[in-house]
Amino acid sequence: MAGVCVECGSIVTDVQNFGSKSEPVCGRCHHKAGNSAEVPTKEPVATATEAAASREAQRHEALDALSEPVKSSGGGYFEAEKKGIQKGMLGGFVMMVIAVVWFVVGWALGFIFFYPPILFLIGLYSFIKGAATGNFAGKKIAA
Repeated sequence: MAGVCVECGSIVTDVQNFGSKSEPVCGRCHHKAGNSAEVPTKEPVATATEAAASREAQRHEALDALSEPVKSSGGGYFEAEKKGIQKGMLGGFVMMVIAVVWFVVGWALGFIFFYPPILFLIGLYSFIKGAATGNFAGKKIAA
């Protein structure tokens, strides 16, 4: 007599003898099983291979969701700097201010960071490019 485990919902095929009568016992959680009519709430997983296939499908869906491209202006490691360059003179000025503050605070704390001078040069480039093209605060430039 097979049934469905009340605790985990798996199909019970193991039968153990308890004194004079034998009752089905779940092989996964070792609880006594009820009849399938007694447990209408949870559908059992038919086989281990189907459960493994279901988990694999869920894993593939999660990986596909992670690998979908993010809608951005170019992406990559320097995306923030690219956005700053697109903002023209204002973006360049803000990058230069951030670089100076970052470098001075780090120096005051006894650290010399190597990226603030690079950020300052990127900001200077953006500031000069924005001044040359008339892009003062992020106007779209026709390429």
